[in-house]
Amino acid sequence: MNSLLWILIGGTLGLAYGTATASGSGLDIVANIVAGVVGAVLAGRLLAAPFGPTVLDARGVSFPSLLIAPLGALVLLVLEHLVRLSRVA
Repeated sequence: MNSLLWILIGGTLGLAYGTATASGSGLDIVANIVAGVVGAVLAGRLLAAPFGPTVLDARGVSFPSLLIAPLGALVLLVLEHLVRLSRVA
C-alpha cells in the first residue's frame, strides 16, 4: 500500500511542478512526473525505514513514509530542473 501511495504522491507533485514551471512541452511534464515518482519511491524506501514502523492502519501505511515521500519527490524535481537550466545556459 505504501508503494502505491508513493507513486500517487510523486506523480501528483511531478504534474503540479511541471505545470507550475510552464516548461512548454508535454515531454517535460512527463519527465517531471517520472522524476516525482522516482523521488517519492526512493525517499519512501530509503528514508522512512529508520524512523520506525508507525502504522496508520492494518494494511501497513506508515506515517513517516507519507511525510518523507513528498520531500524526496520535491528534491528530485528541483535537481532535475537545475540540470535542465544548466543545459540551456
